Amino acid sequence: MELYYEESNESKKKSKSPIIIGIIIILLVILTILVIWTISYLQNSLFKVKINGESNTNFRDLIQMEQTADGIKMYFPIKSVASFLGYTGYTGDFKSKSEDSSKCYIDNGEEMAMFTANSDSLIISTDGTTYEEYTLDENVVERNGQLYTTSDGLIKAFHVSYNYNSGTNSLDIYTTDYLTSTYAQNLKIDPIPKLFRDRQAILEGLIIVETGSQKKYGVLNVSTQKYVLETKYDSISYIPYSTDFLVQSNGKYGIMTKEGRTKISIAYDEITLMDNKNGLYLVKEDDLFGVINNEGKNILSPSYEQIGVDGETFAQNALDNQYILIDTLIPVKYNGYWGFFNTEGVQITDFEYTNVGCTTSNLANTYPVVEIPSIKLVVVEKDKMYNLMDANGTLRINGFVLNSVYLTYDATSGKNSYFMTYGGNTNNIEERFRTSLSNS
Repeated sequence: MELYYEESNESKKKSKSPIIIGIIIILLVILTILVIWTISYLQNSLFKVKINGESNTNFRDLIQMEQTADGIKMYFPIKSVASFLGYTGYTGDFKSKSEDSSKCYIDNGEEMAMFTANSDSLIISTDGTTYEEYTLDENVVERNGQLYTTSDGLIKAFHVSYNYNSGTNSLDIYTTDYLTSTYAQNLKIDPIPKLFRDRQAILEGLIIVETGSQKKYGVLNVSTQKYVLETKYDSISYIPYSTDFLVQSNGKYGIMTKEGRTKISIAYDEITLMDNKNGLYLVKEDDLFGVINNEGKNILSPSYEQIGVDGETFAQNALDNQYILIDTLIPVKYNGYWGFFNTEGVQITDFEYTNVGCTTSNLANTYPVVEIPSIKLVVVEKDKMYNLMDANGTLRINGFVLNSVYLTYDATSGKNSYFMTYGGNTNNIEERFRTSLSNS
C-alpha cells in the first residue's frame, strides 16, 4: 500500500507541472506587456517639446517615437507638422501640382520642399523651375495615410535647429526666422536678411549684415561677434548646400567660404548654382557661359552662347534640372548649334543640332518636351525634324524622321505621357520602346 500511495503523489505532481509552467509563461507575457506599456507611457508623458522656446504638446503628440539599439528615433508627419514651423503642407508634386498621395510638399512662400514615399530624395526649389536634390538618412515612409520623415528630413526641409536631450527626454526646435530675429535684436542688427536663403546662414552661427550708410555687406559670426567677411561687398547671398557665400564686388561675382577663404575668384559677371549634387556652377563672362565646379576648376570654359534649356518653356516636362538633362547631359550652344557634354566636362556629341527639345505640336492639351525621364532620352532637332538621343549621344531612331514630340498630362494621376508623330502615325514613346523603338 505504501508503494502505491507514493506513486500516486508523484503522478499528481507531474500532472500539475505543465499547468504551473503555463501560468508562469502567461504571467511573464503580461509582465512584459506592462513593462513595454509603462516605458511607452513614461516616454510620452515625460517627453517635452519646445518650439522657439515655448512648450508645444500638440506638436509632441504628432511625433512617433521608436526605441532602437542606438536610442530613441523620431518620425514626423510632414504635412501635419508644417504649420508649426511656418509652412503649409500639400499632397502631391509641386512641379505638376498633382494629387499624388505618394508625394507631399511644404511651402513657406519663399521655398518649397518635396518628399516622396519610399525614397530618400528631397527636392528643394526657390523659384519653381530650378531644383536642388538632397539625400535623407532614411526613406520617407507612409503611415496612417501620411508621409513621415526622420529628424534628418525635418532639419533639411524645414531648416531648423534641432536638439534632442536623451537625459531630460526633451526636444528643442528653433526656426530659422526665430533665430535670425533673436540674434539680430541682441546684436542690434537692422535690417535682418530679406531672403529666406540668406537667413539660413544663422544655422551655421552666421548672419549677413548691412552697413546703414554705405550699403555694403559682410558676414558676422554671432558667437564671437567677429566678422568672417568684412562689410565691404556690394551684395552677399548664402548658398545653403555648401554653406558658402556668393559675393559681389565692383560688378563681379565670386564665392567665399564661411571661414573667409576665397573658393572662386571674384571675376565673373554672373554665378548660378546649376547642380548641387555635383557641385557645379554656371558662370557668365563677357556674355558667354561656362561651368566651374565647387573648387573653382573649369569644367567648361566660358566660351558658349548658352548652357541649359529654358525651364519655363518645358515647365510641364517637370525637369529636375534645366541645365542637366536625364541626370548627366549638359546641353551647350556654340556658333548657333547645340551639342552635349557630361557633368565631368567630356564632350558627348558634336555641335550638330539646330535645337534641343520640341515645341511644335499644334494639338490641343499637349505640351513641349525636351526629355523622357523614365527611359532617359533627350529630344534633339535638325532642320525642324526630330530624333531621340540617349545618355551616350546615340540616336535611337534611324534618321530625323519625327514630325513632332509632345506630352499629355493626366490631372487625376499627375502623370505625363509622351508621344511622337511620324508618317501620319502617332506612338506612345514609352510603350514603343518596350518593343524596340530602335527598329522602327
